[in-house]
Amino acid sequence: MTNWRDYDAALRNRGSLTVWFSEEALAGWRAQPRKTPGGQAHYSSLAIETALTLRAVLRLALRQSEGLIGSIMRLLAIDLPVPDHSTLSRRLVDCRFRAGHVLEQVSCI
Repeated sequence: MTNWRDYDAALRNRGSLTVWFSEEALAGWRAQPRKTPGGQAHYSSLAIETALTLRAVLRLALRQSEGLIGSIMRLLAIDLPVPDHSTLSRRLVDCRFRAGHVLEQVSCI
């Protein structure tokens, strides 16, 4: 290794975390109103899948996932609701996420 400065910078950049939300993701964060009887969902499948994917990748508990999404929303100055840990827990069953791995790609109803 001859260029230690570049090598050192490259090692630091490996720990860099960049998060962004596309306009489509922001528009699709809230659930569409249901036309069938029953309670209304507050969060779309996209919102739940985003939270659960970050949970799986970073190996977080549900409450930590809720905190992380909330923190990201505040840092990016995005005014959207954050799925709470009990909602993530209920919808986790529908997503087929287990032990930090996606077992099957399905819509989180």
